[in-house]
Amino acid sequence: MSCGDSNALTCSRININYTLTCKDGYTGGHFSSSAVTTGGTCQACASFCKTCQFTGPGNCDSTGCIKGTVQITGTSNCTKCFQGCVTCSASDPNSCTSCGNRRYLTTSSTCESCPTGCKTCTSATLCQSCLKGYFYSSTNNSCTTLPAFCVSISTAGVCDKCFAGYALNTGTNTCVADTSCNATSSCTICPQGYTLASGVCSVCTLGSNCLACSSTSSSTCIKCNTGYYLDSANACQTCTANCAACDSSTFCTTAATGYYVVLSPSDSYTGVVAQCYSTCATCVDQSEFCLSCIAGYTLVGTTCRQNFYLVISLILGPGATNSIFGSGDATNLQASKTIRNIGRFGQHFFGIIPSSFKRAASSEPWDNTCQLNSMKAGSVAVNMNVGAGTNTNSVSAQNSMSNAIASSSGDGYTVLSSSVSSVGGSTSSDSGANLGLILGLSIPLSILRIFYVI
Repeated sequence: MSCGDSNALTCSRININYTLTCKDGYTGGHFSSSAVTTGGTCQACASFCKTCQFTGPGNCDSTGCIKGTVQITGTSNCTKCFQGCVTCSASDPNSCTSCGNRRYLTTSSTCESCPTGCKTCTSATLCQSCLKGYFYSSTNNSCTTLPAFCVSISTAGVCDKCFAGYALNTGTNTCVADTSCNATSSCTICPQGYTLASGVCSVCTLGSNCLACSSTSSSTCIKCNTGYYLDSANACQTCTANCAACDSSTFCTTAATGYYVVLSPSDSYTGVVAQCYSTCATCVDQSEFCLSCIAGYTLVGTTCRQNFYLVISLILGPGATNSIFGSGDATNLQASKTIRNIGRFGQHFFGIIPSSFKRAASSEPWDNTCQLNSMKAGSVAVNMNVGAGTNTNSVSAQNSMSNAIASSSGDGYTVLSSSVSSVGGSTSSDSGANLGLILGLSIPLSILRIFYVI
């Protein structure tokens, strides 16, 4: 039975338009307090939230935020963690408390990528476990690529033990298929591409994409090579485009280079493949969780930063409506309000950046471009690194950005001071006067926010 609401999981048998349970990210309100009960229809939770059945539509339950986001103390919304965090502090989304696959937590509470081949690690040089196809050395806590069908390597870096069904060729230090047991019909296991029957290994007749076939029929495959899946006719079919390994035509388990397997709101793999963010050469779990970068960019945490970029510093004051923070707010309240409204500020600032600095269309999510790096008590100061985009001259790039900032009006904030300089190009800067000093303004204490706009 199909429910009338596309966001419903279950509905009344008597009335299909009356929802009983909803998909992640929605609530029917049946278990909410009487003040927010909606009943019968699915309504959206806050952004980045998977459950809001107790707090109601537009909000988020205390444990409802999806992976990579956090509910800031004193709010009912989820804020995206920065620095590639899986979890982060409820008082500072910049401060990581745990990291995802192939990343480690630094002493400064940021996430950095593990060395090549590491599945888990504790630092940029110390691996704890290795990815498939790599050998772990406890001597130096490193991961080394294994030759095909090799179980382990010696201290000299050459194979010294092969998988069952293979023998070590001492001349080449490679593992080759071993069917010598056929002579005595004493085989118990066969190399890939063979089938075992009556103690003899026979070649499968289905080609190299079939790793194992039925003991009763050499033309019936039971296991396929990586990049292929077994169909209903027991034949190996190629995985879909941009998928390196799959279980079926619709479920990818490993994405090709430049792509990743999408996670559901409940953190399980969906089998759907999506493209990494434009500057990532490789990524994992999310488009912006980069593991390596394309030419012209450098990996900083899990973000690829353009090698030629501008450094922008802003001093902010309250806007005309005090909608982000007010001049009379206490320091801790200013901090809370600024965190809560960081999406609003980031989206507005991204909107005023000249198009020559943007890698993609203006509809690109701002937080894929503006990466929060740190925050601390102080004047409401914003420091950003902005990738030069298609600009090649540092002076013209600085002038273009300075003019854009000077001519913009803030959404809930006022720019009291600004400066622009360059890194990776010729040294030059354009600075706005520090209006706070000139006019004798009392710049309210809040937080220092550093962004990477790349």
